[in-house]
Amino acid sequence: FFTENSLHIQHAPIAGRYLFRHPFLPSYDVALNISDHDPEMFQETPAPYWRQERTKRRNEQFAEAKLDRHEYAEDHFTGASGGTFYGGNLLPADYRGSVFTGEVAGNLIHRDVVQPLPNSPTFVAKRGEKEKTTEFLTSSDPWFRPAQLSVGPNGVLYVIDMYRQHIETPTAIPEDLKEEMNFFNGNKLGRIYQIAPKGTKLTHEAPKLRAKSSAELVALLAHPQQWWRLNAQRLLLEKKDKSVLPAVTDIFLTHPDARARLHAFFVLEGLNALMPNLIKKALTDAQPDLRAYGLIEAEKWPELVPELIEKTTDLSPKVSFQACLSLGQYKTPAASTALARSLSKHVQDKWYRMGILSSETGASFALIEVLQKEGFFDRMTPDKESFLNDFAHVVRTRNRSGEAQRLALLLGKK
Repeated sequence: FFTENSLHIQHAPIAGRYLFRHPFLPSYDVALNISDHDPEMFQETPAPYWRQERTKRRNEQFAEAKLDRHEYAEDHFTGASGGTFYGGNLLPADYRGSVFTGEVAGNLIHRDVVQPLPNSPTFVAKRGEKEKTTEFLTSSDPWFRPAQLSVGPNGVLYVIDMYRQHIETPTAIPEDLKEEMNFFNGNKLGRIYQIAPKGTKLTHEAPKLRAKSSAELVALLAHPQQWWRLNAQRLLLEKKDKSVLPAVTDIFLTHPDARARLHAFFVLEGLNALMPNLIKKALTDAQPDLRAYGLIEAEKWPELVPELIEKTTDLSPKVSFQACLSLGQYKTPAASTALARSLSKHVQDKWYRMGILSSETGASFALIEVLQKEGFFDRMTPDKESFLNDFAHVVRTRNRSGEAQRLALLLGKK
């Protein structure tokens, strides 16, 4: 997930390494705005005079140029930053797992409840039930600039307030409007806030994790606060102490908390201790995230191709999608058949189409032949036509001798 100015929460369903497996893909938009409520926000502060005037001028220019575009001076995201997943357990249960995003132009903090979409490997971000017409936090101080957030060891949500009079880049403001603006006003100021439930006793004692033994760090992989789990995992990898492998393996195999199993999995991976038997265990875990990460590790082991093929039919879209991406690493008839059948099942989802086509196996004539044999092209739909157009783009771009004619013959076009 990532944040960018007016698009406050986006998702990239396909990791970049898959999109560069061959250079013939069409120019896809690989980022998805997952918010169901963009671009509105509910700020408490009025827009500054220069923003109102600049917006007025820009909209006049858009109208003169007959562009289908309109800019807003307030109540719309323009300065989103610092999107942060809350993995602590100090805030009330409704807030756990939320994504908090600062809005430096609107002087507020926005919260999203992120939920997986059914039958798709991506998500939707919704407003919380208590924030349908308001925000998680708003300020009446126009200098409040929540540029970054973080979650502390005790689950407190930290807010880094840049605290400036002006947050806009000077080059984005017309010369006549910035004559009296001091862009350095507040450059020696700044605040750090802690957000916690009322009555919480806040402490500032450093955790001193580096002083802990490897065994103590292993135990922290199951800590209820994400901060401890992440940093215990990091320090175990920095130490490279392989004496912890039996204990970490035990957590991975037996711990009832899926989060602990996931952190143990990554420690094993970082210490080069993930052998096929452990990867197979991950592929059968009840937690879809672990199955998906297991598939990524399975890419390294040719003997696990049957497991990759099996997981293309997993009930979790996240897992079946990752299986398609991972299976594309192999050029075998069985891989072509499995990818073709996955495409037939999920052709309505552009991410499956894109992910399958990103591999040489998914962009092969072996896959097209399976599709043709199993009747994929007998009844065309817009989604099937979209895939076929993209496949034709690959054929045209890689320009291999005879491929265009072969595609035409396969589809009965001469």
